[in-house]
Amino acid sequence: MINAPQFADAIGRKKMADALDVGLTAVSNAVVRGKFPASWFTVCEMLADREGVECPPELFGHKLPHASQNVNAAPKPQEGVAQ
Repeated sequence: MINAPQFADAIGRKKMADALDVGLTAVSNAVVRGKFPASWFTVCEMLADREGVECPPELFGHKLPHASQNVNAAPKPQEGVAQ
């Protein structure tokens, strides 16, 4: 799987910064952290499609369910909220 520095190099950091309307420093900081903000995913996925580069969601700061959580279960009702 591609990592954050490989992804940024394949797309081009300047191209990412321009498409995301952020500075080059923001892209570089994300590369150093090894994760891009979740809000960047859609734009980066579009850029990756154009360049023929994989865009794994794991490179982005999405909140993913914990392995022990059943994501198909109905949510628990909130206390004090009328049903």
